[in-house]
Amino acid sequence: MTVMRTYLFKILATHNILEDTLPRLEMLKALSEDGKIVSNFEEEIGPFLLSWFPEIMGTGKTAEFLRLITNVIKFNAAYLDDEIIAGFIKSTCDLCTRTKAEEDIQESLNVLDAVLCYSHLPSYVLQCFISTLCLTVNVEKFSQCSWK
Repeated sequence: MTVMRTYLFKILATHNILEDTLPRLEMLKALSEDGKIVSNFEEEIGPFLLSWFPEIMGTGKTAEFLRLITNVIKFNAAYLDDEIIAGFIKSTCDLCTRTKAEEDIQESLNVLDAVLCYSHLPSYVLQCFISTLCLTVNVEKFSQCSWK
């Protein structure tokens, strides 16, 4: 099974047809058990998710993708380099300031929380991180989560 997991991930990562983005997301969720188990592709999952971020934003499945990233951080933070964590933070903060979808904002805050709880916050993205929290703390629905 381990060889098959590696093979399936390579297919998933190299299949760049835009129309297949949603099936690829579903396949990745199934392959990784929603981001919890990334054995046999643990070194590749972070760079892949970061490079896939812009493509997913236009699909309407942003919240699902952010939940996947949250689980990857929670269960596999040891395999994510500073650059990958910083990229997740920058992309998530950018999304948080641009979107009006409450579910996307909540999931963005969950990603930021997972970084603080299970990984570490690179100092060079601290300003972006704090600026985003300053924006979300002023939205009543997200005030408590932002203060946490």
